[in-house]
Amino acid sequence: MPRLTRGDRIDIHLPPVTLASVASITLKNVPKGVHAALKQQARRHKRSINEEAIVCLDVALGRSPRATLSILDEVRSLRAGIPMKNVDQGWIDAAKRQGRR
Repeated sequence: MPRLTRGDRIDIHLPPVTLASVASITLKNVPKGVHAALKQQARRHKRSINEEAIVCLDVALGRSPRATLSILDEVRSLRAGIPMKNVDQGWIDAAKRQGRR
């Protein structure tokens, strides 16, 4: 195999890609409170409003692999079984120093 040097041209042939068909919908007369809540939730999840609306629809239609509430319930039950210390800035600083030794 010949060795490549800077400036050499490489031709790559990729198979054609078929894009999935997607549909569009327009929501009209969305109450301001619903829009504000969706916008806030999208910001919290670092998604666009459109992406957040799609996730909400998926969850509402039962298409989500795991609903958010079931994940939260599982996390809460796991946390309940973990002994917690009083964590303050002093404890965090001491843990950092110990980890750097």
